[in-house]
Amino acid sequence: MPPKKVVPTLQTLSQESVLFRVCEIILSEIYFSDDDRWSQWTDEPPELSVMLKLVCEYLSENLSPCILENLLNDILKKEEAVEPTVRLIAIQMLLVNGVRNLVTGNFPSTYYSLVLQSIAKCGEGLTKLDLRGVWIHNFDNKFHLLRSLRKLVNIKHLTLRYNVDDEILNALGKYCSRLEMLDICGSKNISEEGLINLCKNPNRVAVGQLSETLKILKIGGPAALKMPPELIAVILKHIPNITSLGPYEHTGRAIEQVLKETPDKKFGLRYMHDTLTSMQKYVSIKKSCPNLQSVYFDGPKSEVLEQLGLSKNLSEIKLNRIKWDDLKAMLENIGKQLRSLFLLTVWGQIDLVKLGSLCPNLYRLEMHRVELICDDDHHETAFNNLIELYIYSTKISTYCIKLLLNQCINIEHLTLGQCGYLTDLSVINSLKEHSLLNVREIWFGIATELTMETIQALMEHCPNLKSLGNVGHWNVYPDDLDFLRVQLFLNNCDLKLHEFSPQGDAEEVIIAMPQ
Repeated sequence: MPPKKVVPTLQTLSQESVLFRVCEIILSEIYFSDDDRWSQWTDEPPELSVMLKLVCEYLSENLSPCILENLLNDILKKEEAVEPTVRLIAIQMLLVNGVRNLVTGNFPSTYYSLVLQSIAKCGEGLTKLDLRGVWIHNFDNKFHLLRSLRKLVNIKHLTLRYNVDDEILNALGKYCSRLEMLDICGSKNISEEGLINLCKNPNRVAVGQLSETLKILKIGGPAALKMPPELIAVILKHIPNITSLGPYEHTGRAIEQVLKETPDKKFGLRYMHDTLTSMQKYVSIKKSCPNLQSVYFDGPKSEVLEQLGLSKNLSEIKLNRIKWDDLKAMLENIGKQLRSLFLLTVWGQIDLVKLGSLCPNLYRLEMHRVELICDDDHHETAFNNLIELYIYSTKISTYCIKLLLNQCINIEHLTLGQCGYLTDLSVINSLKEHSLLNVREIWFGIATELTMETIQALMEHCPNLKSLGNVGHWNVYPDDLDFLRVQLFLNNCDLKLHEFSPQGDAEEVIIAMPQ
């Protein structure tokens, strides 16, 4: 049977009670008080009423900043259940001295300036701020963002996707003294001058320069595909401690630009993404980046994969548009040291047994748009250490699935996108041979031959199973699922049956490689 639901801790219950009580008080003040300030404010956040000030003072005196931080972020997460006015006032009430982390979530565009003003007023102590849900699309928004940045002297992790230009970079370089991670993915109005002011601002107020503290700069992305390598070369020149440039896809060309001026320069990059990597480009990368641990190569040349197999530090690899023969040759040299492998669009038939035997220490494997074959459903070591397996946009034969069920004895997350050939009998027989004792999440995307028998078998042989889907694409009736949910509820079982994925598609959302 699935695991039983854990009894909530007293802290959890108390925190939820306070959260709902705070939202209730705010709503009561907005809709039922005699104060008309809530219907008049437009350009500035409304001043807290006497009641809300008393509640804020009471919470600050009786709860630690850590608890207030959890309360605030929990309220901001509930963007579908809690209206934006309540979330805005929660920021004003709970963003007190001692709160370190803030994720604003998504707000309507009319609230952007109000949220930024609230952060500028109370967020001086923040060390981590995520503003990806607040877009800067007019002068007022930008003005209030710049005001906020002047106050964020302690910030270490900052997310400002799609919002950044040279003026904002200048403010970051001038006022933020401890910034270690900056996410500006999708920002395209950036010049060389702006990046230089970010790294070494001549008018800097804080001690030192960002070039001494900044380690991760996530830049580029889909909205900034035309960002020239010359701009990224500026970052590599002026930030010696940079370890990752996030999704920027022409890092190799940027490295070549720098090496033209300083041939012996070394970079501290541990992750990089490059597209259409030639052998000449790879030689430059290998020479100047001795600390690389994780790479994403999109469309590399065959000889690049051959040389990649000689790298001794790599533990995570993501590859797109490659041949299976080239991949196999590379894995024969490097496979045993890999911990994570991500494959997109591999030409040729991937032999699952061969792949598993070449990479016995993999803990995470993800594949998209590949063709899988296998000539045996057992192997001594293949996939025995695998913890996470995701296969999307790929038709998987019953034989391949049986191999995976037999071999992935330590699997915790199992997602198979298209399982049209999978039957109840094959699943039940595999589970009789090897129960999946550690699995917590199973997603069979399109499995039209599976019925309630498979669900019952999985419940019997997977004692830690907590999530099962996408049963909406199985051969099961809604009434049977509803009856099973009632049984699970009455037995206090912690198992959720998902009829569809979070996107409403047959296949689960894509999980990207860590950067």
